[in-house]
Amino acid sequence: MPRVGVEFCLRHLEGARDPLEGEHAWYVLMELSSGSEAFPVRDLMESILGEAFEEGLVEDAAFAQNLTQVQDFWHIRHGMSEVQKPEGGSIKHDVSVPVASIPDFLDKAMAAVEDFVPGCRPVPFGHIGDGNIHFNVSQPVGADKEDYLAKWDEMNTIVHGIVGEFGGSISAEHGIGRLKRDLLKDVKQGIELDLMKRIKDAFDPKGLLNRAAFSRALRLLLKADITSARLKAGHRQISTNKKCPVPKAPAFFCCPNLSCQSGFASVACIPNPLQ
Repeated sequence: MPRVGVEFCLRHLEGARDPLEGEHAWYVLMELSSGSEAFPVRDLMESILGEAFEEGLVEDAAFAQNLTQVQDFWHIRHGMSEVQKPEGGSIKHDVSVPVASIPDFLDKAMAAVEDFVPGCRPVPFGHIGDGNIHFNVSQPVGADKEDYLAKWDEMNTIVHGIVGEFGGSISAEHGIGRLKRDLLKDVKQGIELDLMKRIKDAFDPKGLLNRAAFSRALRLLLKADITSARLKAGHRQISTNKKCPVPKAPAFFCCPNLSCQSGFASVACIPNPLQ
């Protein structure tokens, strides 16, 4: 979570409190849990943080000491989307990149959108463990909301292009749906689209489910871009990402709550804490 997102929460989210003393560029919320109180989750969290401090990846950290503090930590994360609304228009991207590429992707994508719309405020947040990033970009302070949102497609093109450079996906947690159905032809190959259509037909042979969205997109794309000869030949161009090394844990904050530990930490993203 970036500092600007935390500031949005402090301004607009009832009950939100700054999780750490001082201001930091990036924050990470981490929770470890175990099915048994006998497992030393607290010890593991302290060990992770200790190593991260020694390597200069963490600037500050806080452990939640009780359930109330755990809820306070998660209150900030859960409110991250809602608090962007009072700040005006927000152009959203639900994308993913390899975990080890997150810092470089953020640097490049944030610079690109700020160059495209000077004064815009990127608020990227998400799941560092699986590479899913909600790359939301709030409008400049005082800008016209409608004029800003009219740049949605252009900004999407910029961000999705950078996602592709890192071998990522333009659709992550929230799927394709209707919003991205026309983008499939740019990111999926023939054999992939054919397999998707076959799976859809297997579960929904009568085409009753969500007819206006995914199935329509597949029909249009298959008709427009893929010949039957190509499909019969089994043309295979499925993209694969290179395996990424398991990254070292960056900075986190934690809490001991029976068999569950949560915490907040600021991250010193210099230059790339995940590689």
